[in-house]
Amino acid sequence: MKYERFITAAIVLASLLLGFKYWELQSAQRTLLKNEKLSVEGLAYEDQFIGKRLPDVSLPDVISSSPFRIFQSAYELVFLFSATDCEPCLLESLQLLVQQNQVKKLSGNLIAVGHATTRTELLKWRKISHATFPFLFDEHRLVENSIGADRKPLLLLIDPHGRIVAAFHVRQERLKRFSDFLERMISIVEPVE
Repeated sequence: MKYERFITAAIVLASLLLGFKYWELQSAQRTLLKNEKLSVEGLAYEDQFIGKRLPDVSLPDVISSSPFRIFQSAYELVFLFSATDCEPCLLESLQLLVQQNQVKKLSGNLIAVGHATTRTELLKWRKISHATFPFLFDEHRLVENSIGADRKPLLLLIDPHGRIVAAFHVRQERLKRFSDFLERMISIVEPVE
């Protein structure tokens, strides 16, 4: 009888301890999200996307056609666009992303997700920009529909669980601010050597 009480008490204590650790982890993550949000205040921040979760899907890469999972186990920058977006915005945004990728070597943490009528349209943008990071073909607009993105292009910072931590809508008059925003976001996803 004493042994059964001891086992029951140990199980209850272990459950309480695990519950507390889980709550502590969730609290730390909320604080991290809040601090990251504060670090980008004043930069045309798109608040309506914060906290939304990207769908856990794999989309085909425009070059290899092999499936690629949008979020993995690290912070990632996702550039969401449509092949019909404002051409100057799209071109300059992609060029900034390519430049930053060459300097910071972010290939594992930078993904472009595009919608187009055909894969060829998307491939054109990849070639024009000379991008080396993955360009994923979202034929059915799974990503943009899941977060309600009606205006693009968007740069999203995604946490390891697929939640949006920061978002920036790129427009012609905001390209300088986009560059500032990109630098701040890269400091979060930058690989540690």
